[in-house]
Amino acid sequence: MSDNAKLTEEERAEIREQFAQIDTSGNGYIDLKELKEALDSVGYKIPQWKVRCMIEEYNDSGSRRARNAVNGNVNGDATSNNGISLHEFEELCASLKQQQVASTFKQAVSKKENLEHLGGMSEASSDGTTHSVRMEEQMAFSGWINSNLELDPDLRHLLPIDPEGKQLYEKLKDGLILCKVINHSCPDTIDERAINKKNLTLYTKHENLTLALVSSQAIGCNIVNIDAHDLAKGKPHLVLGLLWQIIRIGLFNQITLEHCPGLTELLNDEESRP
Repeated sequence: MSDNAKLTEEERAEIREQFAQIDTSGNGYIDLKELKEALDSVGYKIPQWKVRCMIEEYNDSGSRRARNAVNGNVNGDATSNNGISLHEFEELCASLKQQQVASTFKQAVSKKENLEHLGGMSEASSDGTTHSVRMEEQMAFSGWINSNLELDPDLRHLLPIDPEGKQLYEKLKDGLILCKVINHSCPDTIDERAINKKNLTLYTKHENLTLALVSSQAIGCNIVNIDAHDLAKGKPHLVLGLLWQIIRIGLFNQITLEHCPGLTELLNDEESRP
């Protein structure tokens, strides 16, 4: 059971208090008919039908006799056979909490907030095909480009990109920013003389995009199913996917002893230090 699903001391104290209030006879058991009331009192609002299933499973459990033996009640009495002990009730609450934690995690992972859904963007796309673009990625990549390339004289007419990233795809269509991003992540990957920078035509823009794609593959990006025409059309899911790969490679390239001298602290005692 994960730490988040374990009962805290406060929760255990609350369970014991509510259990004692329902256990009016004081014999250490509450009647199974009172199980829903007990669960409600400690914050677990379980539907009646589900509580009935839990009671049936409890009664049918083959370990019931073993539990009675552990409690010193081998033969069982009327109360214990139809009731649930404090220890068992705590275990039940812990199990319900674990289910809640798992459910909450699943909902968080599958959240659809801030997603833009795009239909199939080519003739080859099947009917009903959709692509999802998260707005945070669009904003983050636009901000990264602005902050890292703002001083580049070749990009004065393109930067800054708006904070929300709505202009991102349009401004990447000529391939110039993409080539600059690649050289920022992996310096000298592209010879600056090979980049078309002025008086760009449809042909020279396509040359830049092709150069960017070939160079991104050379530094380790996966460009399967991406071509210059896709980037020229500004297909968001492909542009963001390529940008993320290039930026990630650049970030990993900075994890060196020169930039992160603290890495030496990760060495084992028998490993040599520089």
